Amino acid sequence: DLPGGTVLFREGDAGNRLYIVRNGELEVIKRMAMPEEQVLRVLKPGDYFGEMSLFNPREIRTASVRTRTPVRLLELEMGAFRSLVERRPAILAVMVRELTARFSDSEKTLIRALRKKSVKMRQQSSALRDAESLAAMGRAAASLAHDLKTPLVAIGGFTSLVRRHLEEGSADRNKLDIVLAETRRLEAMVKDMLDFARPLELRCAMVNVEAMVDVSLAVVQPSAEGRGIRIEKTVSDEIPPMHLDDDRLKQVIINLLLNAIQASATGQAVSLGCRGDSDGLCIEVADRGCGGPMECRDKVFSPFFTTSGL
Repeated sequence: DLPGGTVLFREGDAGNRLYIVRNGELEVIKRMAMPEEQVLRVLKPGDYFGEMSLFNPREIRTASVRTRTPVRLLELEMGAFRSLVERRPAILAVMVRELTARFSDSEKTLIRALRKKSVKMRQQSSALRDAESLAAMGRAAASLAHDLKTPLVAIGGFTSLVRRHLEEGSADRNKLDIVLAETRRLEAMVKDMLDFARPLELRCAMVNVEAMVDVSLAVVQPSAEGRGIRIEKTVSDEIPPMHLDDDRLKQVIINLLLNAIQASATGQAVSLGCRGDSDGLCIEVADRGCGGPMECRDKVFSPFFTTSGL
């Protein structure tokens, strides 16, 4: 039993216990390299917390927890938790689904905070201040990503270990396959956040442009077919090999195509044009949608700007 306003533990503290909320409310807090603290979520009866440190070999708390009201908690230490998971491995599937939801919520909280910084940045006239604000955004993204990376790797390893002891085709083994797939997806999301945080490094090489375009099309084709959208490709003859970063340009093409597909109505077509010579390369993606609002068009290249609701 704890009174309101009590800090149960702080970010960076050692810890090897999981807690379950029986009564009351708590808040999970993280600074994420910003001067002001961010409330990632509010915990209510039936919620649990502290599990991240159980998957972290150093048993370090990745956020602070403070009571909002008087609370009553149940406590589960590391040994009891591992014993429980070994007896009922399906619990891991539930925990990874919860971790996925929490990651998404934390990411949205981070983006909202970064957007506030972005608004302040646009109001400032100094280029130096703009650069410092962007650097702070990068540090915030890196902070969250690093905190998630280690426990995700540990979850994947622990899940693989438990999975090997189960019979092929068993219900629990199938559930652990889902856990592993979700863990890999979260690891990819963390990698994307780390990529944002570090300075841009291009890995350029001579690339077959048409082959790169075809790979990009193959990635988005299922999304297009699922929405009844045609993709019409036009590539000029004899585009020479180009010196560019294949992976990053593919990601740009994929993102543009996905945006065009989402903006199109069933039965419409999205066009992808590509032409180039020794002087340069031009890739164009066009759709027949209504287009973005005029007031948004000067913001489309701003960090974290989106017309999609979070």
